[in-house]
Amino acid sequence: MPNLLGAYAQVLLGFLRDCVQANAKLPLDSSKKLYIIELGAGSGKFSFFMIKVLDAFNLVSCQTRYFRQSMNSQSCLIFQLAASYTS
Repeated sequence: MPNLLGAYAQVLLGFLRDCVQANAKLPLDSSKKLYIIELGAGSGKFSFFMIKVLDAFNLVSCQTRYFRQSMNSQSCLIFQLAASYTS
């Protein structure tokens, strides 16, 4: 997992670094909360280590929210029903 986590962390940190640049196409507003959503979180082991990585880069603060969602058959059914209402 550390290699996979490191790759995902580099992608996330690179994205966030790009978003704080002066000419960012998708700028972050530091006065608003940053939401990070992990789908298919399972037991939470990946989430635990990702939060440690974010914390090491001072990205976990009162303005950052990290949500995890474990996908199961009921969750999939909810998404399918929601999609059928919006189509």
